[in-house]
Amino acid sequence: MCRIYFLLIFIISASLSTFGQESGEALIPIDSTEQQDSDIFSSAGSSKEDLIHPNPSEGIFHLKSTTAGDDISVFDGTGRMVFNTTGEESKMKIDITHLEKGIYLVIVRDQNKRLKINQKVMIK
Repeated sequence: MCRIYFLLIFIISASLSTFGQESGEALIPIDSTEQQDSDIFSSAGSSKEDLIHPNPSEGIFHLKSTTAGDDISVFDGTGRMVFNTTGEESKMKIDITHLEKGIYLVIVRDQNKRLKINQKVMIK
């Protein structure tokens, strides 16, 4: 069971590395001064508790560090996008109460498709 879970995470992370890239479009170079974290469920420069709260929740949670135009996506365990919206302000309220209980992956990318938040959330 754990092997399948880690395989799904690997597949999701591999597919997310090309998220938003059109064929023939150059990849955005990573600034060497940016802090990079190899953990799929963490975000550079902030702790998990500061970015998404409450976690776990009943399906309503708040995102910090978003800006207008950010792409906010939620993926289920199979890698299917189950929710998508565009950021409107620095603190966004996300309502995914229509989804089943479980663990989901929240991905927030800025307008240049750079990763801002990459964290799991749990609906209890």
